[in-house]
Amino acid sequence: MNLLFPNYLLSRVVAFLATTLAMSFLTNTLLGCGQQKKNGFSETELIVHYSITLLHGDSIRHNVFIDTVKILYYKEFTIYTLPPKRRMEDNSYIQGTNSYFFYKKNSPKGVWLTNLDSFTNFTHHPVDSFLEKRAFKSMKFSIPPTDTLISKDETSKTYLEKWIPKRLINENQYDTLCYYYSKNTDSINFKLSKNLDSISRYHLYKVRIIFNERFSSSYLRMLPSREYYFETKHTYITKTDTRISKINTIIQSNIVK
Repeated sequence: MNLLFPNYLLSRVVAFLATTLAMSFLTNTLLGCGQQKKNGFSETELIVHYSITLLHGDSIRHNVFIDTVKILYYKEFTIYTLPPKRRMEDNSYIQGTNSYFFYKKNSPKGVWLTNLDSFTNFTHHPVDSFLEKRAFKSMKFSIPPTDTLISKDETSKTYLEKWIPKRLINENQYDTLCYYYSKNTDSINFKLSKNLDSISRYHLYKVRIIFNERFSSSYLRMLPSREYYFETKHTYITKTDTRISKINTIIQSNIVK
């Protein structure tokens, strides 16, 4: 049977898992909007890698998912390109199911569209609640007070911290937490953690949550090793990008208030 598994449901799974692991998933911080450079407009890719282990009788099915949300800062607007729906049984995307969310700086509501070429079909939604459900919003990580720093690794461009729990409270707890920082802090719009950036004076760009293989007393079997990671990549797009003319048309239509 073909199961269409919307990404907003997967984001709820990730949020639930992060909560059980004592991670702090709060409101992400957007510093500025529409910042323009000489070579274009700022765009962030938020890459989310997560695993779901499904138990079917005596067998274990281990699925790995990777989703990417693109966040474009154009003038006074923020435009999200949301990942498409996927088939649960083979992890494949459903072509043509990408969607887009526009909102104006400081506006409480935005516009959701399923097509940049035809915007006759659109709906308005509160910004915060929509992005929480559909765009993996809230990636403000912190250092759990029950963890211990076990290593630091520094280069001229990056800084890495590895943390482990002082003790394993239950079988759902992670084994290692890795924070990757970049020393390049220029013109960053999207932040995984404003607090950690302030403490380290660097830019947190990647988080890995690692689970070792271990025996589950709940399921009476070995559960495979697995990993979750969240990563940001920052680029710039030029004014000649094919999306810009379409975005301008949508903005000029005044459907984005």
